[in-house]
Amino acid sequence: MIDLFENILTGEKVSKYKTNHFHMIVDCDIQLPNVEEMNDSSFGTFIHEYVHYIQHITTLFGIRMCTMFHKISIIYRNYIEEQQTVTLPLRISEIDKNCQAFIEHWGNVSGSKSCGHNVDGVDITIEDIENAKVQNTAVKISSYDFGNDRIYEKDIQFGYICVIESMAHLIQQCFVEENVNHPAVPYLSAEHIIHEIYPQIYNDKKLIASICFCALHWDNPGVGFFEVVEIAKANPNLDGIELYRHIARDYAIKNKEGVMPRFRLIQEFLEDFKLYLSLLLGTELDYYQNVINSCIKEAGSSSSKLLKVIYNEDLNDRHKIFNILANTYGYPFIEARNAVFLPNSSFGNSPAKPYLETSVLAGWELLITRFLEEGEDKACSRLPFCQAGIYSQPEKCAVTEECTNAPWLKKEICLFTQCLKYFRFDNKTFVESK
Repeated sequence: MIDLFENILTGEKVSKYKTNHFHMIVDCDIQLPNVEEMNDSSFGTFIHEYVHYIQHITTLFGIRMCTMFHKISIIYRNYIEEQQTVTLPLRISEIDKNCQAFIEHWGNVSGSKSCGHNVDGVDITIEDIENAKVQNTAVKISSYDFGNDRIYEKDIQFGYICVIESMAHLIQQCFVEENVNHPAVPYLSAEHIIHEIYPQIYNDKKLIASICFCALHWDNPGVGFFEVVEIAKANPNLDGIELYRHIARDYAIKNKEGVMPRFRLIQEFLEDFKLYLSLLLGTELDYYQNVINSCIKEAGSSSSKLLKVIYNEDLNDRHKIFNILANTYGYPFIEARNAVFLPNSSFGNSPAKPYLETSVLAGWELLITRFLEEGEDKACSRLPFCQAGIYSQPEKCAVTEECTNAPWLKKEICLFTQCLKYFRFDNKTFVESK
């Protein structure tokens, strides 16, 4: 399936942030809200993934990508509703041709996820940056392996993946001083580039992370990174907070309605985000509306709570840090080795239970992941967690043979079968193409 639906891997075992599902999987034990009880390694992994969550609900590129996923998901949902017999796997190219432009754009600007060799340095040319800008692609850069005396010509595509992973890696290092063992591509790519084009700030992790963050407000983040570096060079007295505000307020973007500052466009994108998420889930938003409205308010101030935290707060006070961030951005569905955390609400004196929208979105993830599966793994993606028995009431999520191949045939109550009923897919016939 297309990269749009791939998990954004962090290189830390199986930890990942599923971009379009408000879903974090963390391969360690975590404690919420008492994050101060976590060890350095676990907290570092957690904050790395949480940064990805923030990237996708506060930046122009992230918001647009998630909204496009919601739009595509609505197309899939409508398609299934119209069929009595549904042939799997679903393929968007066979259902809606209009989505192809975005899919192609994503593929062109996402860039490298790895490079397969050691990287000690990089080389960038103005010509390659300009070509990427004109052609709307990731930026081709060359790399050096000094230990093996090798030069690799234009072998790395510096794009969206490099930008988001470099930013998350840098912020992780701000909180956890121990060496984080990440491969050079994509995690160290921004630092390697800064070493070549703006060495004066090479040791300023907070500013480099801020440059990455600003670049995510470009439709082509790889090219945007180099443009933000030039803005930073022209304004050397600005720290990351001030650089972010400067770009949000003073750098306009052309769109179909004319020209508007970036912060206004962020707000418009977030309004679309709310609309299409609500349409996908078939319910009015509650929790996510509060989260998105908080992001809209933040955008109106041309500021970032995340950047304010890493610049102004004591980063050793992890409990305070997380409370500040969670009060602004909320948190997604989180699965860790020791527990599952789903945003929930409490009604009167009754036990807390998940918001409808958070449960439906988690269920939709299960459905669409299985319906798009083209490989040999036909199991429900939640199967490993159910088998591990990490739920508080494992008897309500019994594992059956159907979970391993055709979960829509399962009779027992679980998130997959309940979501089938919610979307009224439980009376459909699903068949695998041969």
